[in-house]
Amino acid sequence: VFLGMGIGAVYKILMNGFKVWPESLTYEIKNILKGGVLAIEATPALFGVGYILGPRVAGYMISGAVFGYLGVGPLLAFIGDQVPGVVFAPASAALGDPALSDMTSGQIRNFYIKYLGVGAVALGGFIALLRAFPTIIRTFKTGFGQMFSKADVSENIPRTDQDIKMKWVVTGLAVVTLIILFLPGIDIRFSAWMSSIIFGFLFVVVAARIVGEIGSTNSPVSGMTIATLLVTSFILMGFGASGVTGMVTTLMVGTVVCIAICMSGDIAQDLKTGYLLGATPRTQQLTEFVGLIFPAAAMGFTIFILNDAFGFVQTEATPNPLLAPQANVMATVIEGAFGASLPWAPIFVGGMVALGVELLGIGSLPFAIGLYLPLSLSTPIFAGGILHYVIKRSRGGSSLVEKRHQRGILFASGLVAGDALIGVFVAGMVAFGSGYRVYFEEHEGLFHSLTGDMGPYISSIAFVGLALFSWNYFRSKK
Repeated sequence: VFLGMGIGAVYKILMNGFKVWPESLTYEIKNILKGGVLAIEATPALFGVGYILGPRVAGYMISGAVFGYLGVGPLLAFIGDQVPGVVFAPASAALGDPALSDMTSGQIRNFYIKYLGVGAVALGGFIALLRAFPTIIRTFKTGFGQMFSKADVSENIPRTDQDIKMKWVVTGLAVVTLIILFLPGIDIRFSAWMSSIIFGFLFVVVAARIVGEIGSTNSPVSGMTIATLLVTSFILMGFGASGVTGMVTTLMVGTVVCIAICMSGDIAQDLKTGYLLGATPRTQQLTEFVGLIFPAAAMGFTIFILNDAFGFVQTEATPNPLLAPQANVMATVIEGAFGASLPWAPIFVGGMVALGVELLGIGSLPFAIGLYLPLSLSTPIFAGGILHYVIKRSRGGSSLVEKRHQRGILFASGLVAGDALIGVFVAGMVAFGSGYRVYFEEHEGLFHSLTGDMGPYISSIAFVGLALFSWNYFRSKK
């Protein structure tokens, strides 16, 4: 783990801190496949994530990206060439509604492919909810059965099965929801208040079940949050909400539900580990509250630093913002719903594409995420997935292969941690160091790194070198 952290940190310092080589490489296939693009964000973190996810999920993600950026994108560019001057909604009025034939691959992604991804992610999350519906019903029956039972059965329950009593859970729920109802500065209507409770309860069950069965990396947080935002937007508009107030209120409901979903996955992992170790669930549940205090205090501060350093929206002041893809999807959904400008046709088409993937017997959510995310993010994840596949197919017997794989999981986790920690440190330097900020902005972009025109080649060599070192290091376990 610490070797991975060290290598990930050094790699990130050279690439992102000193700008020795660029982080993201993009090549538009103009001559052979106009509208298509090849891209990679050559970072240790994404490579490590790909190894942890494995070849199946990474393969689903890259398949969605290939479909969008090497399939749909070139198809739209071809149509634009055949019908000069054609403009399909939702083109950007701010850019003068450029003709489809004049759009770059990035503009085609922003105006068309992104909405396909929104529809696919929303449908994938909805299907995950339907699959978990029997679990939701069982949870309702068990929880309310405990709450209305007069007998104190806790003495007859083994220590390793004892949870916080349901009456205390319901009391805590009531206190939290009342706090939400009376938050100052926003218009939390009764309908929004009920939405946060209902969606929170339903989706928490879904997330906990998925995390318990297949791991937190495959929890459809985005899909469930987007479904919450869509339904809440329509409910609030039905009760007369509009404008910025309505959008902020919808966002608050989505925030509450999203945090509940994420925390349920985290707690499910903790309880699963505790079960394997013989812990008492009730004690774990109580100490979860202690563990929540510190990240709750630190995370908001960290997000503000990242926003000050890089921004999340592309403007003149922040020409190269952090992508924050899920946040941008959610903003698009809310603004489109309240402004009646949501492009429903590509959203429904994206949903039908995801449905087709489901009918093939494949979970559509990884595919949908790959379709929505830029290709540059799926490519390094797929590279990590390939290494996972190679290690699992290496020679030496099942026991030795498993030891190599476990070494790989730990090393990849270290890569993610080292990259992320240095990323936050660099963000702090950009936010608080005016001199460094000037240096950072002057060397931002593909050909502005210290190695100039050689930067893309240096970046490729560094990423391939990281992959080869990882392969050799994992195999050295004998």
